[in-house]
Amino acid sequence: MEEVQARLDAHKKLLKEKASKLLGYPESMHFDYKPLYAFMDYNIDNLGDPFSDLIYGVNSTGFEREVIEYFAKLYHIPMERAWGYVTSCGSEGNLYGLFLGRELYPDAILYYSADTHYSVAKAGRLLNMSKVAIESQSNGEINYEALERAILLHPLNPVVICANIGTTVTGAIDDVDKIVEILKRNNIKNFYIHCDAALSGMLLPFMDDAPQISFEKPIGSVSISGHKFIGAPYPCGIVVARKEHVEHIQTQIEYIGALDDTIGGSRNGQAPIFLWYELQTRGANDGFRKEVKRSLMLADYLYSELKKMGYPCAKNPHGITVVFKEPSEQMIRKWSLARQNGRAHVITVPSASRSKIDAFLKDLKAEVAAANGQ
Repeated sequence: MEEVQARLDAHKKLLKEKASKLLGYPESMHFDYKPLYAFMDYNIDNLGDPFSDLIYGVNSTGFEREVIEYFAKLYHIPMERAWGYVTSCGSEGNLYGLFLGRELYPDAILYYSADTHYSVAKAGRLLNMSKVAIESQSNGEINYEALERAILLHPLNPVVICANIGTTVTGAIDDVDKIVEILKRNNIKNFYIHCDAALSGMLLPFMDDAPQISFEKPIGSVSISGHKFIGAPYPCGIVVARKEHVEHIQTQIEYIGALDDTIGGSRNGQAPIFLWYELQTRGANDGFRKEVKRSLMLADYLYSELKKMGYPCAKNPHGITVVFKEPSEQMIRKWSLARQNGRAHVITVPSASRSKIDAFLKDLKAEVAAANGQ
């Protein structure tokens, strides 16, 4: 038993060290779930539709429904026309949204930009959909002219589009209005738009003069991550969709006394409680709005400091992602920096701090000075 405890203590020490310098991935650790630890004594399993009356009573579907109601309101869709559930991650939400689109239009072609999260192409393979990757603009936003050209090459096929509401690497936002305009201009009536809002789904609603995620536009579904801006001790997410589309895939399962309309069978029943707790506590009294403002200010600070250094960098409006030239492998590993095509980035989620950013900048300046022989 002592050996087991020693192994756990060593790994906890390692996690604490790694978490203290985590800057390149959007997982936030700005939370305190100690009041909820007692729930870990129970195997809380949310089976099937969260709006069903489950036979399995050790569930948290009441909390799950309230989480969905929160995001339905955030994205401007009345609950009588909305449906959703708490997923295992944002990628599951992407799979679910594209599943709805595929079921609605079985012969549709899936379109997405080159900067789209890798889960979308994988979902397309799982769903056996024909796929077209569209080139991106330099900031990571989809190239609308290229999208229109690609769609016109397949005039007889319905269209399923994954719109990025904050790309993985640069935080770029695809303009849903421009996408809809393309569809209308070309008289395409059979289409489905899924929005991957993994990170920005918790940013844009709390920002003034920012593009809004809204079901008042002809979108079919939205996926966000719960373990990113909100933060959780395990991956989780939320998907919100139009109820009319979900009804296409529903089946009744006598064994659990519920409709089956989710990707998995059993779902983590702890996640809805944890997310609900953060919505009720941190989200109260404009709490999330204040956190978003702080994250934006921190991203602006990092961007301005990199510019002062003359270090190649970029930042999209309405984002908390700062992209810059990839530094050394040592820096990548020390600060857990995500990288791609010679670029790396820092994402200023709530667990980032000015002191952490300053420590990173100090290391980067020292590396640049050494490279310049100073």
